[in-house]
Amino acid sequence: PRVAEEAAEYKTRPSLNFNLEEYYRLQQETGTLPADDKKEEDPALRNLNAQQQAAVRHEGGAALVIAGPGAGKTHVLTQRIAYLIQSLNAPAEQILAVTFTNQAADEMRRRLQDMLGRNGKIDALTVRTFHALGLDILKRFPEYARHVLLDDEDRDYILREYAGVPKNETAKVAAAITRFKERLLPAEAVEEESFADYF
Repeated sequence: PRVAEEAAEYKTRPSLNFNLEEYYRLQQETGTLPADDKKEEDPALRNLNAQQQAAVRHEGGAALVIAGPGAGKTHVLTQRIAYLIQSLNAPAEQILAVTFTNQAADEMRRRLQDMLGRNGKIDALTVRTFHALGLDILKRFPEYARHVLLDDEDRDYILREYAGVPKNETAKVAAAITRFKERLLPAEAVEEESFADYF
């Protein structure tokens, strides 16, 4: 009978819905949660969906992330670098990030600086375009130490000022030179007649 009475009393008790996330939030706001029990969100995982978080957290080998334009590939890569450094204690000097454009490389550096702060870690990171990385490698050899990278504007200026190419023809000439380079033809192997064929 006593068991039946206790069971009946239990059924009349109000139910309790316990929200763990809300509990942590309230405890942290009031400062009553012990420091070693606080649940802190990893800053590298904020504002990421499940697929992006999986890419950031991936461990144990290479990961291929396939996504269309504007899907957040640069953002995920930036967050992954921060995660490797902040959560997994990866040495910043052993991380290499390679992009296609200077704009993407500059944006990645800026975001990482915002996340990591101004310290030795951001300076130790290597964030380069493919071309800049290639130049860095070449400059390790004395015979290439004075080489520089030229952008399209530099290229057009040289063609106009030193090769006498009209302004409206620089793009065509540059394209022809690119095709010669793809065929590994040295400058002395290119005759005026064959050069004209590429226009």
